[in-house]
Amino acid sequence: KGDIKPLEDTKQENNTPEQEEVTQPAEEDNSFSLGAMQGGIYENTYAGFGLKLDENWVYKTAEELQDVTGLTEEMFEGTDLDLSSYNQILDMMAECADPLASINIQYTALSAQERLAHAMAGEEGIIDATLQQKDLLISTYAQAGIDVSAMEKVTVNFCGEERFAIHTTASVQDTPYYILQLFYTNIGPYYVTVTMGAFVEDTTPQLAELFYKLG
Repeated sequence: KGDIKPLEDTKQENNTPEQEEVTQPAEEDNSFSLGAMQGGIYENTYAGFGLKLDENWVYKTAEELQDVTGLTEEMFEGTDLDLSSYNQILDMMAECADPLASINIQYTALSAQERLAHAMAGEEGIIDATLQQKDLLISTYAQAGIDVSAMEKVTVNFCGEERFAIHTTASVQDTPYYILQLFYTNIGPYYVTVTMGAFVEDTTPQLAELFYKLG
């Protein structure tokens, strides 16, 4: 599903996509890099975390990631939260058929002003500011066919640490759907959003525990 911008805001063989070459932002930042995958392991040195998935998970290929990005932009085009206006990179997406769940990692460009605002707000402040737009976000989800019943700030075990996150309880065509999102900011010209989704049963806390911190 589409990324939320803070402060504004069937089983098959596992595939490993080749990473697309991305134009570096105008502001030079040698720390900027996309995640890398080998087998079922994804590691992101830019944000400082890794993720190991078993054979039940399938990674989207680079071409499939582009298709997902295009569909997401079309889905939200014309809404109050028009993602086509954001400079975004969908870096990784993986799906599991049983139980039905997904994980994706997305980069979104930050202006110098936004970077300063994020630095001043801190992690919890960014979550709080994002939730101040709850009505707008719920309305935008509805236009994408997602009926939200609750959206709240929670803490979750991520990479062995307690982190603030946004937890959304919703439904898609009467099927329960749960979303957990964490934001990595203050790391360079892009912030990173980790989004975990699960249908029927809320397994998002367990999905968060699959991530580990790079040492």
